[in-house]
Amino acid sequence: MDGSWTASIDDTSSFMNYHPHGDGGVGAQWTSTGWQPWFSDSGGFISSGGVDGTGTSQHITAFPGASLDFQFYGTGVTLYGTANCSYDVSIDGASSSFMAKSGSQLFTQDELPAQMHSVSLTAHASNTSMFAFDRADISRPLLSGSQPPTSLVYRAINATNVQYTGSWKIEEDPNHQIPSKADPAPFYEVDSAPASLSFAFQGVGVAINGSRNWGSYTYDVTLNGVTSNYNASTMWLIGDALLFYSDGLDSQATHTVNITPKVGGGYKFWLNTITILTNGSTGGILSNSSTSSTSSLTTGAPTAGATSPPASGSSKHTNVGAIVGGIIGGIAALVLIGGLLAWRCLRRRRATAFPRNPESSPFILPPVSGDSQTTAPAMRAAGAGNASHPHGEKGASKLAVNQGRAVRPPESATTASVSTSGAHVAATATTGSVVSGQAGSASSPSTSPPPGLVSAEPTTPSGITDSASDPDPNTLDRLIQVITAHIERAQPPPEYAE
Repeated sequence: MDGSWTASIDDTSSFMNYHPHGDGGVGAQWTSTGWQPWFSDSGGFISSGGVDGTGTSQHITAFPGASLDFQFYGTGVTLYGTANCSYDVSIDGASSSFMAKSGSQLFTQDELPAQMHSVSLTAHASNTSMFAFDRADISRPLLSGSQPPTSLVYRAINATNVQYTGSWKIEEDPNHQIPSKADPAPFYEVDSAPASLSFAFQGVGVAINGSRNWGSYTYDVTLNGVTSNYNASTMWLIGDALLFYSDGLDSQATHTVNITPKVGGGYKFWLNTITILTNGSTGGILSNSSTSSTSSLTTGAPTAGATSPPASGSSKHTNVGAIVGGIIGGIAALVLIGGLLAWRCLRRRRATAFPRNPESSPFILPPVSGDSQTTAPAMRAAGAGNASHPHGEKGASKLAVNQGRAVRPPESATTASVSTSGAHVAATATTGSVVSGQAGSASSPSTSPPPGLVSAEPTTPSGITDSASDPDPNTLDRLIQVITAHIERAQPPPEYAE
């Protein structure tokens, strides 16, 4: 082998699954119920919906047992963040436990089989010992004589071989924040159902980028017949997030992708680019004539489906069974509705342990006003500063490989649909795991902690007492709060509410 190829998956990517939630709503209090995004250059925790997330980002939690998980193809994985508490990391079911530690590297595992792996992390956090997750670096070997994958980046609005079904529209952000302030560009938006997009390609991997915004919701991605569900709901505006990523595919086979977003009723889906990773000069999105797809591009409402055939004849006989069944079904429905109403009234009388966010979820976009977006007040800890993120500006692609920073390929009057320069995924062969950074630099991961997080020494974490000592009253109160919250929570966190 001639080295490895490493991809960095940012904490803002919906590729990561956070539990109990990955974004509770406005304010810092949601760290007590799950994970909450934090941006160093946007005031820390969000203060109003739709603020552009810039600077260093991390997902922070004070919730005991908060977890995250994801799957990847490769032979190695390294997790980065800040741990002021103990935590567990599991790879394919094999778990390891760690105490609070200094430094940004939380976990690393190499020499795994070249196949799909499942990763999960559980933080034993509290209000006095918080945990922050920054990113995951995943790597796979490069075989002897092989080159790193070539990145073919297709703008969504110019990818003529992508089949769009539904009312997709080309839009531009009036505040020039999509995909980033440094390089704004048009994008595709759809806000009414049904809607989908599909394409076929040849290559070893695929990455799909779009905006996560106040108004996003869930979407399904089907790759070669296997469907996965993702949640793009967030209070922030993340101009160019990694929505989907898969690697380790057969370069000679034809692969199919279908994306079906949940849209309508205020929910929207935004698409920026599609990146195909290929070995050499062959591969990419295939033309319609070279695939067996029967999908067609639709710019308006889809055609109505076929109606049921009429009955073959009328009958004058009374169907006693149908009448009796209808009566019984009606009574059962009334009993069920009455029970649900009684249960709901009872639940409303109970007090919850944590404040609830008044915003409906997912976070529906409010009417557009003439006012500019509000910037959250500064919430950085003293000395935290405005450290630049190791992956560059957050408006850049959330999938970066080695030291190549995602740069939007320039438009071309003749071949605007694909570019191999400045791609979302750039790589060079390396003998080690090289993390992403600014183009032409080799910056190390930022160690400046967000508010409430300090560099912890690898000793007993704060908030955890020795078994021989008296229990901390604050810890007992916190445990009672957590138990009460689990029992009396009237509804799931906003991100996951139906």
